[in-house]
Amino acid sequence: MTSVLERTLESIKRTIVRLGSFVSGMSLTTKLLLSYNLIIAIPTIVFGMYEMHNVKQNLISDLHKTGQQAIQRVQNNIDRNAEICETAINLFLSDQSLLETVPKIDDLSTRDLLAFKKELSDIGRIRDVNANISRLCLYSKDVRITEYFPTVYMEKRIAKSHFYDAIIKANGRNYWSLSHKDSLVVKGTPNVGNIVSLFREVKNRRNEHIGIAEVCMPVREFFSDVFVGDETE
Repeated sequence: MTSVLERTLESIKRTIVRLGSFVSGMSLTTKLLLSYNLIIAIPTIVFGMYEMHNVKQNLISDLHKTGQQAIQRVQNNIDRNAEICETAINLFLSDQSLLETVPKIDDLSTRDLLAFKKELSDIGRIRDVNANISRLCLYSKDVRITEYFPTVYMEKRIAKSHFYDAIIKANGRNYWSLSHKDSLVVKGTPNVGNIVSLFREVKNRRNEHIGIAEVCMPVREFFSDVFVGDETE
């Protein structure tokens, strides 16, 4: 260990001696220029490295802050749209008399049918005041009913969908299906692309299954801050 240290010191001494010899051979003007450059260059280089480090750290900090803000905006937007969907479906399902009237549509008197259609118009207003909602409807279990576009359909329209069993298993709790193709194809309605749907099983006062409620938004609206490119399954 001592010998290695001694050899290192000796090597440094030789380097200093050679450097001294080299400098001593310079003219006075060259020495002055060299000294001046060293005096200016060394602090400039050190200061430049320090500033570059600060710039780099500030840039990283700004990018991190910008990224956090962007993520927060996306989260806020998704939360807001989820709340809109939940509020809409809660308002829809709060009208228990409407839901229990649906299976008896074809047996209604003219007076009751007019009252029922008025209630459907009220449901339509829930949809209309939320421009991003593309559909708010009930899929009725009763296969004998007359469908009333765009609010009442037969449940068999979605019975073969990949999420139907999951909705039933949720047993009246919210079930979200994200970015799926629209199972309900109605002639004359525009194609909004993939949709986000909130489903909930509907039961009557005797706890019997009478259908499934759905509220949905186009993917490009629900995830408006992150939606780019083509939609996929």
